[in-house]
Amino acid sequence: MISNSTPLPIKFFCWETAIETTCNGYNLHRNASYKFLTRYVKRKIAKKKEIYRIKEDHIIQPQAGHKKRHKPLIKQGLKVNTSQFFGILRINYMLVKRKKSSCKTTDSHPRF
Repeated sequence: MISNSTPLPIKFFCWETAIETTCNGYNLHRNASYKFLTRYVKRKIAKKKEIYRIKEDHIIQPQAGHKKRHKPLIKQGLKVNTSQFFGILRINYMLVKRKKSSCKTTDSHPRF
């Protein structure tokens, strides 16, 4: 059981309950919970904008690689590193499939 003296991380907030009881349970002020909520909403909106930009670029260049697609987005002001960029591509099924490294040959001259 967790005592009241050790606060839990903010990410365990439950906004459906009353703010006062939640803040008292985590030993935080109400301002801290409101600041967290505004930051959370801003991050969600920014993430949706990033995904929208990446999807727009994917429609124009579906077969382009990482370097060709990531650098122009950074110049536009998109704040995503390469691992986050690949994660967004993977979640939204926008990764480019690799081509086969070898070709399939037929036995056109059988030697009997």
